[in-house]
Amino acid sequence: VIARVPQSPGRDTLSTHNSTAKTKNLQNGGVLCPHSVGRQTFGYSQVSSKNKYFYAIIEADENPSTAPTFIHLAGGPGISAMDPLLVLNGPCLIQKDGGGLDANPYSWTRKANGIWIDAPGTTGFSLGPIETTLAEYMNDLFNLLLDVFRKYPHLNHNVHLVGFSSYSSTAVLLASKIILPFKSAIDLKGVMIVSAMVGPSYVYQGCLQMAKDKKLVSQTVLKKMTTDIKSCVNLVAKCKPAKPGGEPGPAACSAAQDACDTAAILPVFMMLCTFAGPPVNELVDSVRRKKESKTFEWDLTLFNAYDIRVRAGNEAKYYRFLPGNPTDFYNSKDVQTKLGVSKAWKPLDKEVLAHFIKYAAFDVTFAVNQVLDAGLKVMVVSGDSDFITNGIGALNWMLSLKGTKSYGEKLKAVRPVPISYADGPLGNIRRLVYSNGAKIAFLNVTGGCHDMIFNQPSGMQQAFQDYLAGKLW
Repeated sequence: VIARVPQSPGRDTLSTHNSTAKTKNLQNGGVLCPHSVGRQTFGYSQVSSKNKYFYAIIEADENPSTAPTFIHLAGGPGISAMDPLLVLNGPCLIQKDGGGLDANPYSWTRKANGIWIDAPGTTGFSLGPIETTLAEYMNDLFNLLLDVFRKYPHLNHNVHLVGFSSYSSTAVLLASKIILPFKSAIDLKGVMIVSAMVGPSYVYQGCLQMAKDKKLVSQTVLKKMTTDIKSCVNLVAKCKPAKPGGEPGPAACSAAQDACDTAAILPVFMMLCTFAGPPVNELVDSVRRKKESKTFEWDLTLFNAYDIRVRAGNEAKYYRFLPGNPTDFYNSKDVQTKLGVSKAWKPLDKEVLAHFIKYAAFDVTFAVNQVLDAGLKVMVVSGDSDFITNGIGALNWMLSLKGTKSYGEKLKAVRPVPISYADGPLGNIRRLVYSNGAKIAFLNVTGGCHDMIFNQPSGMQQAFQDYLAGKLW
């Protein structure tokens, strides 16, 4: 799976100015949102001898001392969480020209405390080398959470991990596995995973089904996709630890990720490119050269794997809002001084992406089983127009869940029902409460893309609040 690279224009990094890196506290109207009433705190945590992770905390508008807390990890891997903070779910949104901040009426901090974390390695404002292994990354992330909750114990209440888009849900689930034995240290209550891989073989097979259902490719191409995805699934099965609890083999995961992207996504991209004009053989050669040199990015003017309806430039037809680009904002001297940082900010660290993207092929459904075995809640959200992390695959890996209560088998008996809020229909939801107290929900957002907040901001805000409060079940 190729990372969702923020697509706003003008993402070039600007020069920055030195300032002292230390935590800043700003009450009611801080640098990340002058309109927010929630307390804003920013800083670094020394997570290892070499790494410092940057975090931003924005407390709830309403009753922060008793409000739940969500921890937001962005996708990629390598996308800075500071990007969605000003583009998706923070109390302010960057203006279209990048020149200022507007209040976000659909902020997720209205009734919850939010913690956005730049991780792993050099992502966003974080400092230090890129971790060598997944285990190192998870250890650093766990150390950050311990440090933040030690400094701000009032936030360690009704805690939820949120993996928003693609790879971040892999990180969130692996982190939950580490947190579970330390209930007294972190009050983890649930996991929300949005536009996720989790069960990669199911998601890649979902790409095939979606290509067929939506008639995205010819019958000839579909036949080849069918054969190639069988090989892809076999390779995904090899992206696993040599022994339980170990590290998945990097070479096997890399081979699986490359083969599956080529099998499931590239044919659709190439088919649409053919209709767009250039000869397909030239495009294939160009794409493969770029993939081999690790510089490949999808051209969204031809095929948008994150929303099959949309090409770059016509998003307004389907999206309720489209914020601007926060690069200039985060790289301004005034903002960096207030944040306590002195690093050129970019929305995506491509070195982090290149190092960790192979683990998108790592099946982490075992961690979902463990979260449910602990009696916690799991919410999975997909957009019905997202190809790259499609809802077909998401539902199928959920139906494959095992655990102590045969979670997937019981979920098969649950029929989806419509879910609506004040702004109208949001989508369809399956939900179930198990005998051990665990709760599971699958929300498929109607007209939703990879970042379905753009399509359904009000409904997603309310569904998120209902998830936190347990009102979805």
